[in-house]
Amino acid sequence: MISIVIPNHNKGGLIAETLDSLLCQTFTDWEAIIVDDGSTDSSLSVIDSYTTSDGRFVLIRTEKGPVGGGASRNQGIEIASRRYLLFLDSDDLITPTCLENRLREMEQSDDDFQLHPGGTFYEKIGDSAYDWRASPSADHLKQFLSHQLPWHTSSPLWRTDFVRRVGGFHPTLPRFQDVELHIRALLHRPKYSIQGSEVPDFHYRISRERTAISPYGAADREVRALPLFLASIIRAIDESPNANQSELKRWLRGTVTSVVYSLTVKHAKESLERAHYDELINRVLTQDLVGEIMGDYWMRLISEFSRHRLFRFPGVHRLTRQALIEF
Repeated sequence: MISIVIPNHNKGGLIAETLDSLLCQTFTDWEAIIVDDGSTDSSLSVIDSYTTSDGRFVLIRTEKGPVGGGASRNQGIEIASRRYLLFLDSDDLITPTCLENRLREMEQSDDDFQLHPGGTFYEKIGDSAYDWRASPSADHLKQFLSHQLPWHTSSPLWRTDFVRRVGGFHPTLPRFQDVELHIRALLHRPKYSIQGSEVPDFHYRISRERTAISPYGAADREVRALPLFLASIIRAIDESPNANQSELKRWLRGTVTSVVYSLTVKHAKESLERAHYDELINRVLTQDLVGEIMGDYWMRLISEFSRHRLFRFPGVHRLTRQALIEF
């Protein structure tokens, strides 16, 4: 009934815990499609130990990899054989009743997807208080457009045919892959609901391995992703019937300010050198699509705020983002 797509790249030290969380499920009619994206660590030997002992685990390997998370997930979507679809990262965990509870709720509805709460952790479940809970009263499309993310990649249980109708993930985005998918899905005007469980049924790992990339490397990836992300979303908005196109595009200003804020925080914490900060900010502010979305007045304001590093103060970022998307 459920296909679980798990992209993996060099998570050999963690993926066993993820796969064990599937073996502990009270619901057993699932397949786990593990898409290994050019791993060079122990990942393949770990995965092989599961595929040889349990036929529900399927390993596919990307060609000419690594190709990235979006393209890897798309390979899993292509061969998924079950009615429902869950995306799970190769170092995250689901609780033992996750699939059983999600399936029960989904089977009682005609939703295209349903949302469930998720927790976060560092070393063990319970060591982080932050969780993901979508608000029923919020405008989720505008939240995603302005990078106020209401849910995580593993929050939805999808109907497989709906994900295929949406077109799966953007295959080349180095960042914002799940955000881009969720925006396009919401532009399809889906039927969906938020399930009200108080207890998270999945847990996102904030691990050292996730943060091992250099500050400049992480920031550069974000800046490279921005024009690809904006181009894809603007195209999706333009193709969306009955959408208030100018209003939705205005909300994208929040994503731009979030990237600037991220760069400024990295620099303020002295993990990003001033020369690198100036280079990256200049690359953001000279992108044609950024200029089109922001307009001359807001571009000058953001440029001044960046020069004086005012976005290192979270309150300045929040107030500026709110002003940008409202006026």
